[in-house]
Amino acid sequence: NAQQIKDFEIPYRELKEQKAIANVLSSLDDKIALNQRINDNLILN
Repeated sequence: NAQQIKDFEIPYRELKEQKAIANVLSSLDDKIALNQRINDNLILN
């Protein structure tokens, strides 16, 4: 119900840790994109 949602606590990380996490996720996104381009190239050849 609505009260349960209001009472739900969402933890947050310090800005430094948030930036570190964002850097890791960004690197993973880049690797996924690179792998997709490689796969696309293999399919075309």
